[in-house]
Amino acid sequence: MTRSRSHRGSGLKMWWLIPMRDCPGSIARGESSSDERMIAAGLESLNWLLSVQRCESKGHFVPIGSQGFYRQTGEKARFDQQPVEAAGTVSACLQAYRVTGDDRWRSEAWQIFKWFLGDNDLQRPLYDSITGGCRDGLHPDRVNENQGSESTLSFLTALTEMRLLEKAESNEPNFKIHAIRSSAVQTEISAIASK
Repeated sequence: MTRSRSHRGSGLKMWWLIPMRDCPGSIARGESSSDERMIAAGLESLNWLLSVQRCESKGHFVPIGSQGFYRQTGEKARFDQQPVEAAGTVSACLQAYRVTGDDRWRSEAWQIFKWFLGDNDLQRPLYDSITGGCRDGLHPDRVNENQGSESTLSFLTALTEMRLLEKAESNEPNFKIHAIRSSAVQTEISAIASK
């Protein structure tokens, strides 16, 4: 964090100091240790990452692509967009919501989750309601039809986190996570997508 503060005046964002997958951890560690600076650094990183992961014209979530990523002196890669990035961003936003109580983070998490359901550059779902799996990403011209375990687990993690949020907010007593089956997920996704 010392390094981050020393460069703040230069206009450079030190986004590589707190990677996307560590934003929730940084925010949670800051909360558990009552370190307001760590919370602020995590929230600042997350806020900046969200600002660069948004479609300029339509406003939907656009994870930084794996064909070049986003180097400090370069342009951000638009493709290949990966489910693991969307899941990590959902997680980070929900952690920010839990710590701050700011509804903006809850709304961001829902918006990002919709990326899996087709609110993305290709307007095609990555979630497959027939298999219960998740396609491996977006190429510039098509969806990668492979449904690998990392992608499917990324989707299921994001789905579970969103469902836990819903259940926590409904004050439903004795909530337990049940096994997710393809047919149950399809119904679940329909309910979530209608929000």
